Amino acid sequence: MPTPSMGGVFGTVGGGVMLTPKFGVGGEVMFRFAQGDYAGLGYRPIFYDFNGLWTPAFSNKRIVPEFQGGLGGVNMRFYGGSQYCDPYTGICSNYAGSSNHFQLHVGAGLRFYVKENIFIRPQFDYHWVHNFNEFSSDSVPGFSIAIGFGS
Repeated sequence: MPTPSMGGVFGTVGGGVMLTPKFGVGGEVMFRFAQGDYAGLGYRPIFYDFNGLWTPAFSNKRIVPEFQGGLGGVNMRFYGGSQYCDPYTGICSNYAGSSNHFQLHVGAGLRFYVKENIFIRPQFDYHWVHNFNEFSSDSVPGFSIAIGFGS
């Protein structure tokens, strides 16, 4: 049976700090809102990464390109239909287990400033996940839209 492909709607929480006008650092956590179906189990991936940020010099101050690159990990969580109970604590859950993977992340987006310090940034993201055996490919492309504050 072939492994499924990853899909669904993800939420992202992150932030960045520009150390100079062109260079900065940032981090983000991306998680799937609802569990996906994985051969009868539910799954929910959590991606996290730490990035370097680069905004090249650009004559238009209302539209600014932004590039990201960094590394992090992916935590794959699996959930079963039945309850699993810990005999020592008595805590029950449908959590069936997890696996962790190293990942590399790159992103390219455009900041559109709607006010002096408020921007909307559509962005293409690419995650390469080492030994992502749970899925048919180590490549995980994505598209995101962020709302940000800063110059």
